[in-house]
Amino acid sequence: MTGVAWSEVIDYIPARDNILFEQEYDAERYAQVLDASQLTMDLKALPNGDSTEIGERGINLSGGQKARVAIARAMYRTETDVLILDDPLSAVDPHVAHAIFDKCVAGLAREQTRLLVLNSHYDLLSNADIVVVLENGRVVGQGSYGEVVSQFPSLSSGSSLRTVKTKNCYENGQELRLRRLKTATWNQPAS
Repeated sequence: MTGVAWSEVIDYIPARDNILFEQEYDAERYAQVLDASQLTMDLKALPNGDSTEIGERGINLSGGQKARVAIARAMYRTETDVLILDDPLSAVDPHVAHAIFDKCVAGLAREQTRLLVLNSHYDLLSNADIVVVLENGRVVGQGSYGEVVSQFPSLSSGSSLRTVKTKNCYENGQELRLRRLKTATWNQPAS
């Protein structure tokens, strides 16, 4: 089994190399990943496009752009079985978060085991077959979105509880019986 975890570390190299992360360049895959991670327009706006050097720790990018470069890096890799995304959507606007979720998590990564930790954009939890709620590092609730929201109503209003959307999860070496993440197209509910 191979795996890759999302990481926000950005090196002082061109944007394209930050995304490829030593993988071979495939123009079609690259364009698909840029579109899915909502980076196409941002990279076109840079002085040298995706050849623009990104400063150490992404100093010349906004927080949302840094997050999207890191997401694009994770999406570009195709040989991984497991994708762990630790709160990658916190730095992006809701409409961008929804597009990234739809095109990346439920789209490009649909064949991978996905673990998505959220501290915002809780409306995306309705796409999961199972939601696990952690508090102080302990599982305090799990079930369908409806079941969890009935136990933790604050999830529907955006509290600071740490939430997880996942398939294939382990606790104390025991596999939790979780089902596959739904991959249907997400339609934004009214807030």
